[in-house]
Order: sequence, then C-alpha cells, then structure tokens
Amino acid sequence: MRITWDDGHVSHFDLATVRGACGCATCHELRAEGKPVYMARSGELDVLSAELVGAYGVNFHWNDGHSTGIYRWEDLRAGCPCDECRTERRIEGRANPLDR
Repeated sequence: MRITWDDGHVSHFDLATVRGACGCATCHELRAEGKPVYMARSGELDVLSAELVGAYGVNFHWNDGHSTGIYRWEDLRAGCPCDECRTERRIEGRANPLDR
C-alpha cells in the first residue's frame, strides 16, 4: 500500500503489517489471547476498499472480511517503514505505532 503525504513524503506499507496493527476491540482481544488477528495466507491479503473516518483516519475493508478497525493518519505516518523514518524513530527513541 502506498500513501503519498501532503508534504510529498511517500510511505510504502506491507499489507500484513497494517492489517496486523488493527486496533479494534476484536483484534485487541485476539492479540491478548496470543491468537493471530487475520488468517489470510501469504499473498492473498488485500484491501477491497477504504473510507475516510472524519479528518483523522481511514477504515479499510479487507478481503478477509474484517472492516472494523480505524487507522489514524498520525499512526500511519509515524509508522512509515522507510529507512529515513525508521532511523528517525530509533534516534528519537520512539516506538513504531504499527508494531503490535
């Protein structure tokens, strides 16, 4: 998944990472129980559609049937996996909000 930000920065996200970072109550409970949050086999995970949630986030409809998570733009930007952003997080001692 590619997001081009207003400042021109481009983030390329692995779909499994984004899906695995879902913060909805169901996924939170699954993680707490040590269970996987999705069961799609490698290469089969996909976003069917996306909807804006106010001005603060986006909701993805996944092909595994899940669609209740809201991903805040702030978290997606802070979790950018590019080398520059990873280095900045490491230097500043910040965690990646997409690592759950």
